[in-house]
Amino acid sequence: MEIVLFAGKCVVIGGFVCWCDDVMPLEVGQLCDNIRFFKDRLESGVHSCLVHLQRTCLEKRVHTLARSLHRAGYLDRKSLSEIQGFFREFHSSKNLHQNEDGKRDRDRREDQMPPFPVKVLLLLLISYLLLQMVSRIETPKQQVDIPWNVFINDYLLKGEVSKIVVHKNPFIPGVFATLQPGVKVNGRPVFKDYMIRVLVPSIEKIEDKIRDEEDKLGIAPSERIPIEYRTQHVDGNNVPLLLTLMIPFMIMFYLMKRRAPPRPGRPGNKQDQVKRDSEKDIDNGFDFIVDEDIAPGVGIFKIISNDEANVEMISKTAVMEKGNIRQARHVRGDYLYKSKEAIRFKDVAGLKEAKIEVMEFVDYLKNPKHYKKIGAKIPHGALLLGPPGCGKTLLAKALATEAKVPFFATAGSEFVEMIGGLGASRVRDLFKKARNAAPCIIYIDEIDAIGKKRTERGGDGGNSEEENTLIQILAEMDGFTTEENVIVLGSTNRADMLDQALLRPGRFDRHIMIDLPTMSERLELFELYMGKLALGFPLSTAAPRLAQLTPGLSGADINNICNEAAINAARLSQNEVKMSDFDYACERVMTGSAKKTNVLSPFEKKVNAYYMAGHVLVSWLLKSPDALLKVSIIPRTNQQLGFSQFLPNDNKLYTTEQLFERMCVHLGGSVTEAVIFNHSSTASEKDLKVVRKIAYDIIRRFGMNDNIGQLSFNINTEEDETMIKPYSKSLSALIDQEVMALVAKANLSTKEVIEKNKDKLDKLAEALVQKESLTYEDITNLIGPPPHGDKRPKEYAEPFMNMAI
Repeated sequence: MEIVLFAGKCVVIGGFVCWCDDVMPLEVGQLCDNIRFFKDRLESGVHSCLVHLQRTCLEKRVHTLARSLHRAGYLDRKSLSEIQGFFREFHSSKNLHQNEDGKRDRDRREDQMPPFPVKVLLLLLISYLLLQMVSRIETPKQQVDIPWNVFINDYLLKGEVSKIVVHKNPFIPGVFATLQPGVKVNGRPVFKDYMIRVLVPSIEKIEDKIRDEEDKLGIAPSERIPIEYRTQHVDGNNVPLLLTLMIPFMIMFYLMKRRAPPRPGRPGNKQDQVKRDSEKDIDNGFDFIVDEDIAPGVGIFKIISNDEANVEMISKTAVMEKGNIRQARHVRGDYLYKSKEAIRFKDVAGLKEAKIEVMEFVDYLKNPKHYKKIGAKIPHGALLLGPPGCGKTLLAKALATEAKVPFFATAGSEFVEMIGGLGASRVRDLFKKARNAAPCIIYIDEIDAIGKKRTERGGDGGNSEEENTLIQILAEMDGFTTEENVIVLGSTNRADMLDQALLRPGRFDRHIMIDLPTMSERLELFELYMGKLALGFPLSTAAPRLAQLTPGLSGADINNICNEAAINAARLSQNEVKMSDFDYACERVMTGSAKKTNVLSPFEKKVNAYYMAGHVLVSWLLKSPDALLKVSIIPRTNQQLGFSQFLPNDNKLYTTEQLFERMCVHLGGSVTEAVIFNHSSTASEKDLKVVRKIAYDIIRRFGMNDNIGQLSFNINTEEDETMIKPYSKSLSALIDQEVMALVAKANLSTKEVIEKNKDKLDKLAEALVQKESLTYEDITNLIGPPPHGDKRPKEYAEPFMNMAI
């Protein structure tokens, strides 16, 4: 390898410029991404650096480097010319011109292509011509053709013409007359600015003809009909329209350039250029070594001489971040999580069944002979499904720590790119690395980014970039070149969007459902997260009650509650987390913080109190509604004027009666408003949406209506409401009628409960106005216990410090 030394300080090695000190030797491979960073290292006294210079701008970069070094006092002017001379000699060497023939062909083809400014000018010209045509074609929308004699006798002589316009436009020459309002044309009266077209053989001297007719009638010059001449042209006022017409063409041109797939072997192809550059770099005696544990676009470059061919080369493809061409960024999870803070299975609370299934894959990789001996095939993949925040990614992190096999982790979005074929190339590269490190595991987070159904993509058809990426994944997982020692894990919360070919056995053999935590799993979660806090109360007594008060919350929500409680304690300068901090955290997470500055007027406060009291009273007196824990009329930061918090259970089955009474509870507020104040307000919007959804689910989804029958149409989202329904219009009308009848019935039942217990309603409303918040015990003291018995679970004996979810 050729090494040139200047002034005892600056060293040039191949395409690199290094700095070394007389005492400190040169260290090859140190991170240095640009000249600015190199200069900062020099000024800080660190003299061992490395800068990579692109060959296309060697002299300019070296000149800038030398000037910065001269200001720092490390290089004189004389050395600058020597460096430039060396690079000119180096740039013209044989190794840098080994592909000269291909370069000349590429330059010749590029010269034949029109440059970008010419294309822009062509677009401007087309837009200008379109503007000319649009501006010239100005035909009145309301017109009929009238012969000259009919126009003179029936309109002009009767004084029914208000104005005459003569168009000298070469596209639509003619004479147009504007009639007076109320004039009849073809037996029908016309309105203001109605125009007719007068058929004349020529528009030349048309004004003289009209004046002659007016002279025959004896019309005074001051009362003659005005005649206008119009000739359309383009002026400065049409510039906005010109730009408006130009922008769509430029956008189309840009998108076509971006989406054009690269052709194999075509000169100028970016992927081929990267490959040629990397091969050229290897021939010149050095290679790029990309450290995959650092941020994308930042690399550690290492010089490898031709005598060091036995040195392991991690990647032979250059990272070109500026050109949007790079490999899919991934991390080695088995390396990344080897630390004290690494997540292990003991850190994942609950998910017992999921952890067992996931660990089976590790056993397949470690002991494949045992399974093959009895004829079992190793599954190719597993899909982690479930709502957001339930621990899918957390489980994958724990698997990366304890699998004891190579673990490649990436995201689905890393394979999405506008350049044609690049997504599939990244998939091939990732699986190639995995096969070289087999047995191993590949984990793709949010796989729905590249695994969507092909029938729902739109106009691109089978040539879209996303489909090519998906097809490449399908081929890698179960194709002719599939190997059994690479297992793929994927996670998503939108399994309904995935392509069926991806879900079939042989690719993702197992679908592991990670659902919302149950009561026992919530207990484990609270014990795990609360155990990391400095608590001022016994964990064994608080965790079970908190787990019981938070049904329907995910693991991420529970972690957020514990974190918010600790933050609140720190904000109040406390040494430990108290029960009141968890009270605040639960309310903040589920209902938003109290917004006490949002003061209501006395009348609005009274209406709000009766509205919330209606919810409380109906849920208290009916049999099936959940137990009420707390009701408040304090406005919240989520734009709600209050909340009524219930203690739902973990039931999976609901009867028609239970769903009907739930509708009555949500209607309690609006019905109370109508009974007490004889009006309705916007406060009932959210409750009415819930009532509508429950009503449609009862009739259309669960088949609980006698007139409709036991039919199920699972249309339960607002987006699905706009799609083509899988039933006839007559059945749709019948469903709507039954929904309205069901809501009316629930409204009538709720009204009966309110009117029969109006005294209890007044007590609750007055107490809410005074205290603003009521608990289960406060309501019991005001109106007595629930008529159908204590609704609280047997395990729940005392209210938990006024806690609300």
